[in-house]
Amino acid sequence: MGTGFAARWLPDGEGVVIAGGDHFRVRAATGRVDTILLPEGLTADFQGFDVDPAGDRLAFASLEQARGTLSLLSLRSGQVESILRDTVPLFSPTWSTDGESISVLRAEAPRSALLVIEADNSETRTLRGGMEPFEKTPHLSRSRDGTFAYVRSDGYSNLWVASRPSAADTLVTIRQLTFGTLNKGFFNSSLGQAKQFSVSPDGRRAAFVARTVSGNDLFSISIDGGEETRVTFTGDVHSGPVWAPDGRTMAYVTVRNGLLHVASVDLRSSLVKVDVATRPSPWGLMAWAPGDLLAYTEDRAGSFDVRLGDPRVPDGWRTLANTSPLIPWLAYSESGGLLTLAAGRRVVVFDTAGSVQDSVHVPLLDPRVVRLSNQGTLAVSGEGAAILGQTSPGGRFTTEVRLPWRSAICEEVPRSGGLTFLCSVQEGGRDAWLIRNSQNGNRP
Repeated sequence: MGTGFAARWLPDGEGVVIAGGDHFRVRAATGRVDTILLPEGLTADFQGFDVDPAGDRLAFASLEQARGTLSLLSLRSGQVESILRDTVPLFSPTWSTDGESISVLRAEAPRSALLVIEADNSETRTLRGGMEPFEKTPHLSRSRDGTFAYVRSDGYSNLWVASRPSAADTLVTIRQLTFGTLNKGFFNSSLGQAKQFSVSPDGRRAAFVARTVSGNDLFSISIDGGEETRVTFTGDVHSGPVWAPDGRTMAYVTVRNGLLHVASVDLRSSLVKVDVATRPSPWGLMAWAPGDLLAYTEDRAGSFDVRLGDPRVPDGWRTLANTSPLIPWLAYSESGGLLTLAAGRRVVVFDTAGSVQDSVHVPLLDPRVVRLSNQGTLAVSGEGAAILGQTSPGGRFTTEVRLPWRSAICEEVPRSGGLTFLCSVQEGGRDAWLIRNSQNGNRP
C-alpha cells in the first residue's frame, strides 16, 4: 500500500484515507485503492486532516513557505476548495459532529489560537485565543460534547542547583528546584536564548519567569526549595529578571503594545514601573551594580548598545558601549565598579565611565559571564555548561567544574565555601491540554 504521513478511518469503517504528500489514497475494505492528486501548492503531510461525519469530504491543512491553507477535498469528485489562507501555519483540522464546521489550530507566536470555520465558508471565528505557542506539530481531537484535546511537543525548562562543597571535591551534587512542564527561567526561540532567572544578592532566593494563564509572570523560590511565590500579576513579563543590590526591587523586560521596555517591581508593595523610553533587546540581559546603576542591552539595527542608568529615574540612561552583532552577556564585578561584556569569543571589561580596562579571549563560542570578582577572577559558562575560570589579565583558563547538562544557563549563588550554581536547564516533553465548553465559546 505504500507509505504515508497519516491515516484516518472512514466513518463507516469500510475504508482508510492515507495522506501521501502530494495526494490522498483511499483504500476500501474490498482492497480497491483510489488516488486523488492535489493541486500544485497543496500538500497532505504533517499538518493534519480529518474526514467529515458523512464520509464525503476531507478537511486538510497545507504549509508552503510558512503560510497555512485549510482546504476541503471531495472524496467523490476529487475537487478541492481552499476555504482559509493564512500568513501562519495551521494544524490539525477537526470536523464538528454535525459536519457543519471545522476547527483548526493557528500557530502564531507569541500566542496561538483555536479557530472555527463554517464548512460553507460563511464565517470564521476565534474560539480560544491566547494559547501557548506551538513549538512543534500539535494534534487536535474533538469529543461529541465539544471538548477539545490536543498534545503539544515542546521544550521546557526547570531550575536546578549544582554545588561543589570545596575545591578538593571532584563530584558535583545536583538537585532539582522547580518542577513541571512549563518554561521556568529559560527559553529558546528564533531570537535565541533568553535569560529568565537570577539569584538574590544574599544567595537565598531565585527569581524566575514562568508561564501563567494570563501570560508570563515573575516568581521567586528559596534556593533550599519550597513553595513558589508569585511576584507579578500582569502577564506581560518578557525576560530578565535581575535583583537590585538591596534585594527590594527587581528589574525585568516587559512587553507593552508589542514593544519591549525596562520595568521594575517593588517587592514590598508589588508596584510596577515601566520606562517606555527604553527599548531593551529581547534576550533580557541586564546587570544591576551595587547602588542604583542598571545596565541593559539595547538592539540598534543589528548591533547592541549597553545602556546604563537608574530604572527608577525617567530619562536617566546613557550609552556605555557598542558591541558587535553577536549577543552580549553582562555582569558586574562584586564592587560594581567594573562591567564585563561577553560576545563572540571575547570578554571585555569596562568601568562605569565606558573605558575599556581589559579584553580577554576565551576558548568558548558565545561565552556567558558568570562572575567577575574584585580580584579580577573571571568565570564564564559555555558549551556543556562548563564553568571556566581565568585570572585577568594574561592568565590561563582552567575548568573549575563541569555540569551534566548540554543546554543550560547558569549563575553563581553567593555562598561561603565551595561553588554553588543555579542553572535553568532546558528539557523536553509533551503536554496534554483540554478546552472544555467549546460549543458555546466559553473559555476553560
